[in-house]
Amino acid sequence: MSNQSTGAWRRYNIFLSSTFKDMDFERDVIKFKVIPYLNRRFRDRRVELQAIDLRLGVNTSNMSEAESERKVLSVCTSCIDSSRPFFIGLIGRRYGWIPPVERWNEFMAGLSDEERQILADTAGCSVTEMEIVYGALSQGSFDSSHVLFFLRDDSSYDGIPEDLKSTFCDSDPENIKRLEALKKKVQALFGERGGEDDRCTPYHLDWKDGHFSSDEFEKMVTEQLARQIEAETAREDEEGTATWWAQEKELEESTLLRLLPGSIELDVYDDDEEDEDDEDYDEDEDEEEDDSSDVAVWYVQGYGASTHMAQDYAQWDEDTDVIRLLAVFGLSEYSSSMRPVLARWIHELAERLGREDLPEDDLMLGKMPEPDLFKLFEELVEEAAEDNYIYIYMDDVEALETTSPKDLYMPWLDHVKDDVNVMINLQDESEAREKILEAYPYLAKKLMLGVEADEESAIELIENYEQTFFLELPEKIKKQMIKAATSKKKTLPPLKVHSIFRIFESLTQEDFREIRGKKGSQIDAINGYLEDIWKEMPDATYDIMTFMVNQIVKNLSLGEKMRQAIWTIAAAPGGLRESDVAYFAGEDWDMIQFYRAMNFLHDFFYEDPARHLWRAKYITRPEDGLGGRQKDISEYILTLDPHDSLRETMGMYFALGGCEPSHFAPYMVEGDYVHGQQMSYLVRFHGPQIRQLLREGYLDSDDFENYCKALPVEQRLQLLMNVLTALADLKEERERIHARMSSWLEDVTIESLSAPDAFTCASIIAGQRDSIPHLEKALEAARRCDSLDFPGAKQLISMISSLLIMLYQKKGMIDKAQALRGGAGDGARSAKERFTALFPLVAQAGTKSALVSKKKREALIDQFFDEYYAIVDDLELNQETFDARFKSYNLILNAVSVLLTQRRHDRALEELVRFIPSMQLFYKVGNFFSWAESLQVYLSFHMLLTLSAWELMKSKGIEWKFASAGNPLAHMADLAYIAAVEGGNLLKEMDPENEWIKNFRKMFTDNNERVERVREFRGDIELKDIDTYIQEAYAETQN
Repeated sequence: MSNQSTGAWRRYNIFLSSTFKDMDFERDVIKFKVIPYLNRRFRDRRVELQAIDLRLGVNTSNMSEAESERKVLSVCTSCIDSSRPFFIGLIGRRYGWIPPVERWNEFMAGLSDEERQILADTAGCSVTEMEIVYGALSQGSFDSSHVLFFLRDDSSYDGIPEDLKSTFCDSDPENIKRLEALKKKVQALFGERGGEDDRCTPYHLDWKDGHFSSDEFEKMVTEQLARQIEAETAREDEEGTATWWAQEKELEESTLLRLLPGSIELDVYDDDEEDEDDEDYDEDEDEEEDDSSDVAVWYVQGYGASTHMAQDYAQWDEDTDVIRLLAVFGLSEYSSSMRPVLARWIHELAERLGREDLPEDDLMLGKMPEPDLFKLFEELVEEAAEDNYIYIYMDDVEALETTSPKDLYMPWLDHVKDDVNVMINLQDESEAREKILEAYPYLAKKLMLGVEADEESAIELIENYEQTFFLELPEKIKKQMIKAATSKKKTLPPLKVHSIFRIFESLTQEDFREIRGKKGSQIDAINGYLEDIWKEMPDATYDIMTFMVNQIVKNLSLGEKMRQAIWTIAAAPGGLRESDVAYFAGEDWDMIQFYRAMNFLHDFFYEDPARHLWRAKYITRPEDGLGGRQKDISEYILTLDPHDSLRETMGMYFALGGCEPSHFAPYMVEGDYVHGQQMSYLVRFHGPQIRQLLREGYLDSDDFENYCKALPVEQRLQLLMNVLTALADLKEERERIHARMSSWLEDVTIESLSAPDAFTCASIIAGQRDSIPHLEKALEAARRCDSLDFPGAKQLISMISSLLIMLYQKKGMIDKAQALRGGAGDGARSAKERFTALFPLVAQAGTKSALVSKKKREALIDQFFDEYYAIVDDLELNQETFDARFKSYNLILNAVSVLLTQRRHDRALEELVRFIPSMQLFYKVGNFFSWAESLQVYLSFHMLLTLSAWELMKSKGIEWKFASAGNPLAHMADLAYIAAVEGGNLLKEMDPENEWIKNFRKMFTDNNERVERVREFRGDIELKDIDTYIQEAYAETQN
């Protein structure tokens, strides 16, 4: 593969010309030290260098001697052609192998006229001299070429034992003479210019402990090659890349497009597994759906989904009427949530449209309400789509599971889906796949299966990588790869193929010495060595990563501590800084050596340059020592400053994940951790860490239970409160874990607790809702909290009392229920407390216990409404009473639900209309329709109103058809339906994980035609005004 630009990257091959076995040291220095350093230095220019090192030889297995010799000459010249204008010549005291004249003649006969002219005088020359003539002396203009020569000086050989000198020095007088002539020619052309123009440099090596060494050589080559790269890639300073969004675009594009070299065109397949099982499955219809421009690619790691996306993305490079918006999540702080991604896309669209009227970045990145951000994005997309095709690409979406799970629903997509084409990669069995496909069932689901059942594709993939890495695989390995690809049970993951080439590329002088020491032909020894490595290569992605890390560390002689440090990165989901990695590497740490390893392992580890973090794509498995590594990280973090970013953002995660209870104490906060600044701190810093532990399954494990039980009571309580707070919006998970926690506090002595601990203890123990002893202990803790005048204690007492009353009632303990209810009511003072005290009435009215008669349940719910509105009428309107009335909406909705279960549909409708004045009061708050909780009130109220109207019509034998005229009850249902649909769409944008959204989908999205008609029917009616029309329609039903 010749030097070229691939996507946004410029890749340069650098041919290394020398004799082989005497120049192992220099080749390794250039390949493993100089090149990795320069790749890092020039990465901002998207420059990547690769040394062409033919020490693995040209695969001439099963060829005749004549065929082998011709192939060697041909491969050398083609590799030089692929590297122009870069060439590095290394000359010592060996002249090299001279091909027979007949082979030279046969080789020359196959060249072009121009190539024959270049090599016309090389008959009788060594292959090394022919390389120099062809690659360096024919480059043309000195200024346009990047040829460098390095001549090992004679004193470098002084310390070599006599029995080894034949490896490094020619003894044939004729070869020595030819070598000297070659040196003089090179020095005359490249070494007499002086200063930086001097490209023929002598150098010295020291012989020590059986091998060469030199720091001077590495420095010399690095400086000179860097100057050549500077000259080749010289460009004006690009002011435009100074903005955060332009830099982020470069980072994400470069990350994706680096996958292209060596790749073959990969296909995706219809995910029609479910459809084919369906009796009504129609293959022709399925083929028509295949044309969908919005695609979700379902993939298994390592099978090429990202490469497929890179290919699709790159195909539009030359199209001026195409706008591509890319997100590779998890690379930096600007790709860890959807907001900065949308802000960047807004900038990209505005730049394309010549728009400068954008809000400030601090607004788009944080302060602007999400619906407003979505609207701005929608406006720009709509404008840009008039003259352009817009393609949105999203990769590594699973990163959002950790950093911003609510963004997985992507409500913004609804705003633009008609104007864009979308491709999303979704990992199999991931939370991202589940949520996105649930939210957007119209996405055409495709499978990425790697290279499957296709010998031609497998051969193409292998040959492409052979050209990329300038290495022809042994025939035995190729046959095994093709067999894997064409087997019915197996596929060939491109990651595995790419990884084996990377391992072969990492072989050093130690490997070559071992190969040269084997019996038989050199090519057979090389092939056997490579085949042995391939035999050990696993198939699964994580196992490939394990194999690669261990093999690369071994090949590069990095040391055990460096290996452990690399694995430590894979135990840190949020990543580690270079200084953290250096700590774990200890005396093995060498920054360049680390970069060198990462260069070979970039399929598994990547850098977030903005945060200077290294992350692993795959996290260490528990059985591979995850807990032990996280314990080590936790111990290290505790040595850092308390305000260190790693300690603040991930310290508690590692303290828990490492299963070391003694590490938790530093993460305690003083004072009232239930309210105020302390709670804000816990939510901000501890919340994301706890959610990460939830996703990893740790919070459901025995390890977490044992960890908590091992903590002192005050630490245990604070940790459990942290967990419940972090999971506040995940109802199912919170309730499941809460129920488990309740039994972990049996050793707590209530009277010794502080106020925050008593509050926490009561809240947690109350999770055992079916246990009278637990609830009674919770009530005791709540009363202890109240005795210490702790905020919220009275509400907690009311809540626990309500639960106990229901349970007493269920168990037939009527006297206890009545006594406790009286106590709860008498203790209420504030408006909020008075409303809360009514909860037991609703609970008892809704009980299914046979001990409470139907008549009694109906009386209880009627009593509730009487007492509720007596409180409303008694209140003076102020901020406190307004908040209390707003928070009481759940009481009303629960009470109406009880009426519906009692099949009192007319009464349910009556009470909902009765509540409309309260709703209209709430609408007076200026930001009502841009606040998630208020939208939940709006949605749930109108869903119940719709359901009540439907049920009442059904009981009266009235068939409801949307927008039917003449029936006021049907008109009420229409209006409530409109409000529910529009309110649900707004809430979906604001809080896509809200529990009411699932109910909303079940109830209102089964009839798309009806939902579309809603918008037409609504016209210009404001959402806040719909209830007025509902009141008027209800009044008509009473006439």
